[in-house]
Amino acid sequence: MAVVVASPRASVWSALADPEQALHWRPGAIGLLESAPPEPAPGRVLRLRCLLKDVPVAFEERTLEAEREERLRSDVRFGLFRCEETFTLAAADPSGAHTRVGLRIATPSETPLVGESLDRFAVRRFATELAANSLAALRDWCEHGNRRGAHGRLDVEILGDEPARLVEALPGEG
Repeated sequence: MAVVVASPRASVWSALADPEQALHWRPGAIGLLESAPPEPAPGRVLRLRCLLKDVPVAFEERTLEAEREERLRSDVRFGLFRCEETFTLAAADPSGAHTRVGLRIATPSETPLVGESLDRFAVRRFATELAANSLAALRDWCEHGNRRGAHGRLDVEILGDEPARLVEALPGEG
């Protein structure tokens, strides 16, 4: 999935990298669980307190690869959900005033729950909605400084409606 953000790559990178900014655009984020370095590097761990349907969950992002203003690849744990998340940044116009932000989420086929598990279809749907919400929120934060959602709550429906239409699916991504 990808979205074009009306901000230069340096601003978008700052929003991705800075833990304080992540609080404003990460869906469901309501606080830092511990401090983290302001610039991602392999091994950095960012831990946030989040709400998922009014249920408090921990969000943990462990940086696997960071190429400043180009690529951020992380192992993500969001409650019981696990994935590898890769953000890519590229100029969307010759002036550099707009940035194309791609997001790829790779998940296992099944996610365990208490007493059951989510099958690959439910996992894919959750990952798709999480990616769509993340890209839309990142775009809103970079362009307007607006926080998405009511009081930081993430309303991802595992079997709900289609993901946000603000994000386009691109061939070979998502």
